[in-house]
Amino acid sequence: DAAEEDAAALELYRKAAAQGDAAGEYGVGLMYAKGEGTKKDAAEAMRWYRQAAAKNYVPAIEAIAWAYLTGDLGLARDAKEADAWGERAVKLGGRKPVLPPAVKPAGAAVPPAKK
Repeated sequence: DAAEEDAAALELYRKAAAQGDAAGEYGVGLMYAKGEGTKKDAAEAMRWYRQAAAKNYVPAIEAIAWAYLTGDLGLARDAKEADAWGERAVKLGGRKPVLPPAVKPAGAAVPPAKK
């Protein structure tokens, strides 16, 4: 069942994070952001994203940029912060999040999937 799989995934991410793995830290943050395997918790998601971002983990940096852009995960919408985080992602080989012109931020919990 999906709930059991999510709980198992969260446990694996936690084990990786406990060893200082940035991808594991990001994974824990993502699970909190989505409320998968655990209760949804924006502050906890941001804590884990920031921990991974401190290690220059691009997906975490992109997620933080997206949260500032949309005003999600407990952050106030802040275009300047979103741009700064987005520029950091670009410098590390990632992408700067941009909202499509016709889309108003609805507060998505995670950045859109890359194509």
